[in-house]
Amino acid sequence: MRERRLDIVPYLVNAAVVLVVGLMFPLAEHIPPFGELVRWMDTLAYRMQAVRSASPPSSDVVVVAIDERALDGGAERLAPIDRAFVADLLTKVAESEPRVIAVDIDLREPLRSVFDAAPGLDITSALRSELEQSDERLTATVNALAGRGVPIVLASLPDAETSDRLPYDRDSDHLTFADARAYVEAIDRVLYSFPTRARDPVTPDPALPFTEAPRPSFSFAAWAMAHGATSVETRVGTAPVRFADSVRSDWKALRDGSDPLVNWRRLDPRPGAVALPTLSATEVIDSDEPLARLKAKVVVVGRTTFATAPFPERRDVQPTPYAGLSATGVTLQALFIDNLMTRSWARKASFFQALVASCLLSIGVGAAIIWAARQAKTALSLADLADRQPPLWAVIISDGYLAFILGTIGVVLVGLVVNGLFLQRGLYMLSITLLPLGAALEALLFTLWSLRS
Repeated sequence: MRERRLDIVPYLVNAAVVLVVGLMFPLAEHIPPFGELVRWMDTLAYRMQAVRSASPPSSDVVVVAIDERALDGGAERLAPIDRAFVADLLTKVAESEPRVIAVDIDLREPLRSVFDAAPGLDITSALRSELEQSDERLTATVNALAGRGVPIVLASLPDAETSDRLPYDRDSDHLTFADARAYVEAIDRVLYSFPTRARDPVTPDPALPFTEAPRPSFSFAAWAMAHGATSVETRVGTAPVRFADSVRSDWKALRDGSDPLVNWRRLDPRPGAVALPTLSATEVIDSDEPLARLKAKVVVVGRTTFATAPFPERRDVQPTPYAGLSATGVTLQALFIDNLMTRSWARKASFFQALVASCLLSIGVGAAIIWAARQAKTALSLADLADRQPPLWAVIISDGYLAFILGTIGVVLVGLVVNGLFLQRGLYMLSITLLPLGAALEALLFTLWSLRS
């Protein structure tokens, strides 16, 4: 009986070390250099997800880009964009009967105020009158479209709140303002997530729940209104009862859970990805009849070119996980909405899921190595008794250093395989898998040296 208990000691030590390291994992992120290792592995896992995730076969989102062609062909000014041109564009888009028109341009403030705030820029009375007429035309167009039941989402930037606002019909069920900030950070430091909610800009306490926010994010508002939500309903924390169960489930997850992670496959420059459909605003303006490509689609209107005069515009361009590839802000917003519409966003495994899976695998890998070491010891003993050359595998495994190298390779391969399986479900958990698996190596060293004695 005593002999049997001693036989299982290495296995128990392996399991104990794995569980201790697994449970201590949340602390590792805050301890240098482990924190840097965790972030590096998270980034690596996310890049794997970006490459391997599926690209839905079609998209319900179309980008209408105000590009160089549009500015050369119709807009009077480069910056800020001519409001009369935008009004004409929205009218033409609405003729094609889209599900939602989402405008990724902040159109709340009168152009007159923008020009007045510009240092050293003289405004003639004729220009002032033209600016006011453009604003009136845009406001009238948006209110008329919303009054006809066309859902419209207008971008809003809370950091630029002022009391001077155009007279949009803010009581309309079909017009809402949404937070257009994308929160996209450098990929080598943090994971890419896109917002479905916006924190209150007055009290931006990260500890406050997102449901206290005064407005939804741009992507969430467009998705919600595409499913029939009113402007008021997009700002509340619960989905309307009339929604389908799947939409209500997604609504709850997006409003109450963690932010979704971007599925980038629409932007993948390699063959096989289905890109986001994009039209130049010129094509829409010049069309003599409704465009079938816009019918029943979420149409995202925004700028893809940026001017330097009379106002230098900030280039709204962000990096992507694909080397050398950047994307404009309107493309990113369209991608976020597409992720929601196709339910293709990425998810990270919960701590409990990852802990259970990784610890079970770690214990299994450690047990396999222990068993192999025992077999190697037996093979060496038999070879010594028979006075013959021992098997090469037994020599390698019985050597502590070589076994450590092989064990490291095995642990990494298992971690990658596990993430490959999870990535098929839109999940990844590389860092939390590899660190507990690394605990198996500690048990391996203990076991090998104990077996050699």
